[in-house]
Amino acid sequence: MVQNSLNCLKCGYIDLQLIHYPKDWGTSDKNPENSDHRMRIYRVFEEYKDSGYIRSIGVSNFEGRHIDEIWDNVKYRPVLNQCEFHPHLTRPELAHTPLASRSKSLFTDPVIVSIANRLDADISNIILSFAYQQKIGIIPKSGNASRIKSNISFLDIASKLTKEDIVLLKKLNKNHRYSDCDGWNVR
Repeated sequence: MVQNSLNCLKCGYIDLQLIHYPKDWGTSDKNPENSDHRMRIYRVFEEYKDSGYIRSIGVSNFEGRHIDEIWDNVKYRPVLNQCEFHPHLTRPELAHTPLASRSKSLFTDPVIVSIANRLDADISNIILSFAYQQKIGIIPKSGNASRIKSNISFLDIASKLTKEDIVLLKKLNKNHRYSDCDGWNVR
């Protein structure tokens, strides 16, 4: 996989190689072999790092227990873990997908809509500002130039969120994921 990526990218090394999901395609979360698979792939990445083909190793969608499992058993600890974070899934220790793949449920949440209306702001800016106020690193994905521009403008809104807004947004936590990662696994 690493060599294929290097060939496709036409470069000599990869800055950051991620293990994108903590289990194999179609495998149950409860499969006891998952732990062995994670460790095996991680060690292969470490070999590529030792050879200079990978600069850093990271993970994505790993829960705390997955991180704990590898933390003291690897040569190079993961430099990052990107995990979903938004008002309906607030886990400040783990965060990614701040706009929840633009989930209708999140974008029509009455509390978020009310705050957006009061501040005359785009709903995505309220959601991004919430993450920013929690000191969560946010990188919203978009291929649309106008959305990218709009997403950057959340910085103008972030300072306008009140402590009360943050408290209300924190109360929205449902521990609900909107990003289904199973389709991203390597087959």
